[in-house]
Amino acid sequence: MRNVIIRTDGSCLNNGLEGAKGGCAICVFDAETNQLIYQRGFKPQIESFTENRCEAAAFHAALQFISENDVKAVIQSDSKTVVDGIIGTARRKANRDLWEPTEELFPIIRSKIVNVELITSEENYEADKLANQAANALFIKKEGEWL
Repeated sequence: MRNVIIRTDGSCLNNGLEGAKGGCAICVFDAETNQLIYQRGFKPQIESFTENRCEAAAFHAALQFISENDVKAVIQSDSKTVVDGIIGTARRKANRDLWEPTEELFPIIRSKIVNVELITSEENYEADKLANQAANALFIKKEGEWL
């Protein structure tokens, strides 16, 4: 089992306005070398785009990655809303359509998660760049990219 760090980010261009565009990203780093080993930018399949909704969709994508791969992971996000929702210091009342799948998957893969951490946006540079690119893109390859 490989030890990894997964950084997630969601981006919403024109957040809160009509015609907002969303994008998400996960960047997976080898925990020993800190080398980027996998990345995926995508448009979340959600009803409406806001910054918080895109952040939650990106976090769920990290859980899906963990469930599909032989990894033990630290998940990092620059979204205080998402991290607080996961660690229990905030309630998950809004965006229930996004929280429910996460609440279902998390217990199944809990043994593969080492920690969930809040990081600064500066530390989340790679995921932020990829999420912004995804929000702006007209076409994105469906699968991620192993590096």
